[in-house]
Amino acid sequence: MIRKILSKIKYKIQRLYICRKKILLGNGSLIKHPFETYGSEYIILGNNVSIQPYSKLCCFNSYAGKEHQPSIRIGNNVFCNRFLTILSAGNLTIGNDTYFGSHVLISNENHGIDPSAGCYGLQELTVSDVHIGNNCWIGDHSIILPGVSIGDYAIVGAGSVVTKSLPSYTISVGNPAKIIKKWNAVSKTWEGA
Repeated sequence: MIRKILSKIKYKIQRLYICRKKILLGNGSLIKHPFETYGSEYIILGNNVSIQPYSKLCCFNSYAGKEHQPSIRIGNNVFCNRFLTILSAGNLTIGNDTYFGSHVLISNENHGIDPSAGCYGLQELTVSDVHIGNNCWIGDHSIILPGVSIGDYAIVGAGSVVTKSLPSYTISVGNPAKIIKKWNAVSKTWEGA
């Protein structure tokens, strides 16, 4: 009984801390401590979103003298395991009922890569929106790069690097990620691509 009461108190304290950071939280959503945010006013979480400890959600509204319009929008019933990193200087959306393994990186921005312009880290960001659909499963240690769109019910295998968009109802693995299976709605089985 006491453990249940203490758990509720801890939950309320954590939600107050997150709200103080200006992250818009849906009902039942929580980012567990410790976590890091930057540009938290551009982050919106739907209902029942669970983000496990050591995660980082960052929105950059300006960098190297250029203004950006960042957003991170996460749908309902999304579970993100430990060490999730999301970096956004544009639009980044995640649909409902999507699950993420641990150590996943998602980014819609990158530093410039012009050697004649000097330090890469000081060059303007290039930005290309990222969209992850509903009911997806993104495996441990996966990386999703700028400009990628992942369709509904897609699965990305552990350790994959997603460099190009993936359609709905597919399983993709590797670096770069390649489609290895597609869902056959008639036979209700995964078939080789």
